[in-house]
Amino acid sequence: MDFGNNDGVHLELNKTCYPFYPDITPQVKKNRELLINLFENEGFVVDSKEYWHFDYGNVIWAIEKGKKYAKYGIIRK
Repeated sequence: MDFGNNDGVHLELNKTCYPFYPDITPQVKKNRELLINLFENEGFVVDSKEYWHFDYGNVIWAIEKGKKYAKYGIIRK
């Protein structure tokens, strides 16, 4: 699938990696929306800088989901 910055093997790391980067083709936008929606429907949250990176149960996930703690709870010494 075309995600706007890859050729199926190589990934170009730049601002086009942002999930909702505005300067992408309609097909790329549709492909990214499909990927993001599939993961978000399962409770994951998309990374703010990498459309292929998702979080679940960690601090980023907790913040995005409005949870008080990450799934693993509070780390105590």
